Amino acid sequence: MTLIIRCVDVSTVPIKVQEYFLQFLVVNETEGQGLFEKLKNVLHHIGLDIDDVRDQDYDNGSNMKGKYKGVQRKLLDITHRAFYTLCSTHSLNLTLSDVANSCQKVEEFFGVVQRIYTLFADSTKRCEILRENVSEKGYTLKSLSTTRWESRVVSVKAIITQALEIREVLHQLAEKTTDSCIKSEAKCLADYELGKFKFIVGMVIWYNILAKVNIVSKQLQSENMRIDVAMSSVKALIAFFREYREVGPSEPPIEESSQESFIIHYFLYIIDEAIGSLDKRFEQYEQYEQYEETFGFLFTAEKLKSLDSVNLKRSCNNLEKKLENGHTSDINGEDLLNELRLLQKHLPNELDSTSAILNFLKRANCYPTSCLAYRIMLTVPMTVASAERSFFKTKNIEILLAFDHVTRKTKCFSFDFY
Repeated sequence: MTLIIRCVDVSTVPIKVQEYFLQFLVVNETEGQGLFEKLKNVLHHIGLDIDDVRDQDYDNGSNMKGKYKGVQRKLLDITHRAFYTLCSTHSLNLTLSDVANSCQKVEEFFGVVQRIYTLFADSTKRCEILRENVSEKGYTLKSLSTTRWESRVVSVKAIITQALEIREVLHQLAEKTTDSCIKSEAKCLADYELGKFKFIVGMVIWYNILAKVNIVSKQLQSENMRIDVAMSSVKALIAFFREYREVGPSEPPIEESSQESFIIHYFLYIIDEAIGSLDKRFEQYEQYEQYEETFGFLFTAEKLKSLDSVNLKRSCNNLEKKLENGHTSDINGEDLLNELRLLQKHLPNELDSTSAILNFLKRANCYPTSCLAYRIMLTVPMTVASAERSFFKTKNIEILLAFDHVTRKTKCFSFDFY
């Protein structure tokens, strides 16, 4: 497993939201309690106070997210200020996986996509023939990712944009090769797979779905992604599926009975599965709304300036309460209220992000409580993307050296545990 921390370096202007790989963890006990003990011991060993955690972000495993026995619950029992966030991009991947695994036709579709890639990838000669015959677009065939489902859009795009050229190359292979297995596979793919109505329309459907999900996934992986923007992005994705359900895919004319059967048993089925899975996977809407209720008044200059005295005071007191652990709180609500009243008059209207506002506060150097509130809010990540990427990075030693330098400048942090 991978341990990542996210913290806010305010020693420079502009401030930096940083995510640091700490280490890989060898885990033998996979129950919530065992994982929590491992995490607690690691944090203690590297000299980080667990009470300084302000957010925890995991994948969707029940041992991590469990409300009663998961790691997040164990940590909340120790410090109530350690907000919990499910990984948004992981939820999107699981949604696509749910859809694919619920329908045999979808499994068959992606099976064909992989077979096309494998046929050419297994031979440099066949790969060169393909390159010589594809159009000027020149998209390279890609193997299907087994973990990042939304990235399959590149595999589908390579075929949907060059379907005619690929089919022609398959026919050439079937005619010229002396290998009976290759001849059979190439002819089957050209005539009985790429030429099928369900595969052609399947490409259109899945390209539209994967492209849309991929865009949202990339948005959610931004280090400065705000909670309200993340929630809006997911809601917009669900709205896309609902609208796509009504519009339907564009397909060539075929017999009405076949078209109706395809729409009902394939298209509508997978769209309904996607909507149902998104609703289920993003039950953390409630968590997002709690975040917005807690920090929402700080998101932008416009939101902060829109509050009257009564609502501003209520928001400051609520934030003080949310950041309490025992009899102490990170901030004093009254101090925050006094500072924000001044900020309502002096904060530039064009500051539309939390990081931009924190940079303004740092330059002003006279809003200590507000600075702390914004620093804590910026530790909240939307994904565990950094944790997943750490498996493929080679600069871990450099990062560990940098980590010792940065931790001397910041206190509050969150972590991804994947």
